[in-house]
Amino acid sequence: PDALRGRTNATALAEVLRAQAEGTPVHLVGGGREVAAFARAAKDLREGRPTSYHELACFDSWQEVVEYAESDPAGSEIVLMVRLMERFGVDAILRAVDQAAPERPGTLVVSTCHKAKGREWPVVRIAGDMVDVEPSDPELRLRYVAFTRARTHLDESAFRTEKPRESLREGIST
Repeated sequence: PDALRGRTNATALAEVLRAQAEGTPVHLVGGGREVAAFARAAKDLREGRPTSYHELACFDSWQEVVEYAESDPAGSEIVLMVRLMERFGVDAILRAVDQAAPERPGTLVVSTCHKAKGREWPVVRIAGDMVDVEPSDPELRLRYVAFTRARTHLDESAFRTEKPRESLREGIST
């Protein structure tokens, strides 16, 4: 694909990490500032320092964040980000964001559906995290945005495959 659309920042980052590991030039739309800020806050908490990052400021330690993520029945974005931090490590994530390529022909363009609004690519693949969410009205609008970004081919194969949910300790499923 020329582009990959995911629902969350965590999925977009997981796809960037996967592409980089395969040697594929990859661009992260938006540059990953939010992901890098979360990673730096996670590093602070791991090292015993408090953080002012909005999603993690109420926690005193990284262990508290992990415990919260393990008990979060909603599977929110914070859960996905914690899984990424645990699976790949903070430093690897910061490197991945820093090493993302500029957007140009031949580069896989990864983004959330929100960041893809108003843009198109010849071939677009939809990430698996679009499947696990109940199709409410807002979710259907988000899917519409994701599905209409492809000019010539849409790979929506994620919707044709059942994917088991993984626990926090097992890693992230994408």
